[in-house]
Amino acid sequence: MTERIEARQLVPGRGDPIVDGVVVIDEDTISYAGPAAAAPRTPDATVTTCDTVMPGMWDAHAHLFGMHHLRLSDWVLGPPHTLALRAGSDASRALRVGFTSIREAGGPGGIRSTSSS
Repeated sequence: MTERIEARQLVPGRGDPIVDGVVVIDEDTISYAGPAAAAPRTPDATVTTCDTVMPGMWDAHAHLFGMHHLRLSDWVLGPPHTLALRAGSDASRALRVGFTSIREAGGPGGIRSTSSS
């Protein structure tokens, strides 16, 4: 299956943005990313059009605390399972807005003892 994404602007990751860009995906491989004028013909492709296509963003220092407000006592005293579920929701939200990699720098995903010893 071939997919073709046509965008008014393509941010290739290296170099300047390309006006009228195309990304062609064959199965699970990006086979072309560049100007529409030089793109391969793909008559059987599923076509998606959008304003901008860009590589996923990385956040190298995130805190997925799973908190809805900034009261650190809730993080320390809150039920770990609730915080972990909320942190998963935070990660899902980050994925939906364009982050493809997140480095958790301290939160429910980090080292935290819950033993009662």
